[in-house]
Amino acid sequence: MKIFKNLRLSIIVNILALMFFMSPFYPNGCSKKTQTPVASVMPDSIHSSTSADSLLSLKNDTVDSISKADSINLITSSDTVIQTHNKNKFIEGLNGVIWGDGNSITGFSCVVCGMSSYIGLYGIITAFLFLLICLMLKNTYEKRKFIIIVILELISIPFLFFTNFDIFFIQAVPNEKLWGFWVCFALVIILFLIDISQIIKRERRNKKNGC
Repeated sequence: MKIFKNLRLSIIVNILALMFFMSPFYPNGCSKKTQTPVASVMPDSIHSSTSADSLLSLKNDTVDSISKADSINLITSSDTVIQTHNKNKFIEGLNGVIWGDGNSITGFSCVVCGMSSYIGLYGIITAFLFLLICLMLKNTYEKRKFIIIVILELISIPFLFFTNFDIFFIQAVPNEKLWGFWVCFALVIILFLIDISQIIKRERRNKKNGC
């Protein structure tokens, strides 16, 4: 009977957390941007021609000096480059397998590099779907199901907190959250604590009963 009450409490808190997704979460960051006019300046033909001649001569001198320096550096550092390449050949090959070479990228690199952007844009969507899945799994108490539920609720907490929604015509003010968000966030934490406490209490009861 007590387990049934705890399960019913978990379902009620889960429904409340989903309902509070309809409350104000973020202040609206969409605003009309005004463009400042750029003042046009008429060029001075005499000054520009003299400056162009001086720049051309300076460019030629710079190119000559750079080419000489490059040739000297190329000769002196060729042996060092070969040795370094041989030492780092295994590391470069491993990086190429994990992250991809210059012509392609791997799926793992997309996951790692895009995780922060995904959480920032779509973390709130993932959290909502996870909470919805948790609610649908709470028809009866089963240990395996509740372990999955607790994991999904735990993942939903950072996904919900680190979201700065900015997509299409909806743009939230970064790092500013309204009362609806904090109520929903608190309900998700309470929901996680209720469900994980159910697992712990049930396991302790089974050990006492010798199951």
